[in-house]
Amino acid sequence: MEPAQARDEVERLLEELLERHTLRQRAGHGRARADVGPSLFGGMRSFDHYTYDYVRRAADDCLRDASMVLLEYAHERELEPTVLIAAARDRLARHFAEVMDYLRDDLNQPPAHEYGMRPTREALAEVGRSLDERLAAAMTAIGRGRLDGRLEPKRNTFGRLLEAAGGGHRVAMVVVAVLLIWLLLAGL
Repeated sequence: MEPAQARDEVERLLEELLERHTLRQRAGHGRARADVGPSLFGGMRSFDHYTYDYVRRAADDCLRDASMVLLEYAHERELEPTVLIAAARDRLARHFAEVMDYLRDDLNQPPAHEYGMRPTREALAEVGRSLDERLAAAMTAIGRGRLDGRLEPKRNTFGRLLEAAGGGHRVAMVVVAVLLIWLLLAGL
């Protein structure tokens, strides 16, 4: 397969992936606007907190999914991941620019609720820098043929034990079977 054809196919795959992430980011934005205001604990909740939280989380999920798609595609087609980086970086940079434009447009909208809170321009600039840094780190890791360490899913001890035992469904079935046998034996 030619590198130009691979880049076109990767851009198509990323386009489908980014449509879903755009919807998720906008839903997160709506929730963040709805949550602004006094909390039940008596303090005000700042919009900046939610801006940092939901945008970074959505960006990490987007970069993780895109990186996995790129690495899997390169492995299946027996290509070097570096061939795909330029097209992926351009498309992901455009996606993050669209996210930032959407957030900047919100500054011109009426504030969320009657509390008059809105994100600051400094907070949005910090989010933009963060997105650029995370994109660069993800592309560097893909160039090395691996997933960026910051994007790898976090697994706790319980998750590792479940994975070693065959997964959550299997463990649940074993627990149910043991309980049924115990109930049958207890009834005799």
